[in-house]
Parts: sequence; C-alpha cells; structure tokens
Amino acid sequence: MGHPRMTDEYKAELWDRYARGETAAVIARAVGRHAVTVAEFIREAGGIRPPRASRSEARLTLAQREEISRDLCGR
Repeated sequence: MGHPRMTDEYKAELWDRYARGETAAVIARAVGRHAVTVAEFIREAGGIRPPRASRSEARLTLAQREEISRDLCGR
C-alpha cells in the first residue's frame, strides 16, 4: 500500500532534525520512512532547506472569482 505523502509537518521535522546534525537513518526512524528516502529527499534539495511556498498577494480569492464569473455570465 505504501506510505502516505510526505506532509509539510514531516518535511519541517526532517529539516529541523537535519539542521541539528541527525543522520538520515535517525531522521527516517523518527518520521517513519526509509533512510534512503530521507537521504534522497535531502540530496535533491542540495542539503539546503527550501523556502516555504506562499501564495502571491495578487492572487484572487474565491469570492472575487465568483463575482467575475457572474459578471461575465450576465448574472
């Protein structure tokens, strides 16, 4: 069946532990993954915690999208 996807909480814990100098094997046991998976995850990021993703303030809200849709459809 496999593991559930790596949640933001798992990723945060992984990077916190890595910053403290824990090995991939220790981190893997803590987050319930294989050491190879954790090591590859860290390697793919170049060993540097990526910045948190955030939405642009210019992004429309759902309410704004609905209002535009109604105006385009002639209410």
